[in-house]
Amino acid sequence: MFRGHRVTIGAYKIGGEISARAKVLGILVRCLDEPLWRAVPYDIIHTSQPNPTNWALKQFPQQKIITTIHSSLQLEAPVLDARIGHYICVRPEVQAKLIAGDDIPARRTSVIYNPIDVLRFVALPFPVGACTLFCGTMDNIRKATVQHLISLAQQMNTRLLLVGDKTHTYDGYIETLPTCVEWHPSTWSIEKYVAQCSETASVFMGRTTVEGWIANRACWIFDIDESGGI
Repeated sequence: MFRGHRVTIGAYKIGGEISARAKVLGILVRCLDEPLWRAVPYDIIHTSQPNPTNWALKQFPQQKIITTIHSSLQLEAPVLDARIGHYICVRPEVQAKLIAGDDIPARRTSVIYNPIDVLRFVALPFPVGACTLFCGTMDNIRKATVQHLISLAQQMNTRLLLVGDKTHTYDGYIETLPTCVEWHPSTWSIEKYVAQCSETASVFMGRTTVEGWIANRACWIFDIDESGGI
């Protein structure tokens, strides 16, 4: 947008704060179920997640696509298609999995970490008292990690902030929380929670990991398997 390009965002589920902010910038936000997508020529198609990637391959069979892979877990397995010109991996271990496990040539992969807005995230003073921040959707894949963090907070008598929406795979594991634990739905303004914490925790090296590092917060990084086991 800032270079004068026209941008369209397509998703199966639209709405909320991110969509609203995109529209303010002049970005067209459309549902992937809408008709007439092929009527508009696109110079670059960049996808994320298997379902939107398969949709793009079907809708634009003659165009090369760039796709970003955020996880080495099977739930975000890369779509294997010669029309995908490049795979962007957000961590080196994701790239290693694509090359060794999915037989994607190394030349078709690159590591580009999640970008962080350093105007929003800056070095911060430490709060009074120990507090851990965990950001992520409350789903089954993160269940063991969240339960482990809750147990640690109780044992150590420290504060735990959980920030993230409950998804369709959520099965009720944070409905009753000890007084040292708070749950908040997802928000754009995550900075206020980073300011409150003395450390962060994440599944793999996520966005909050880096945001916390910029704020001088150490991070617990949980390596999990396909079932969410630590």
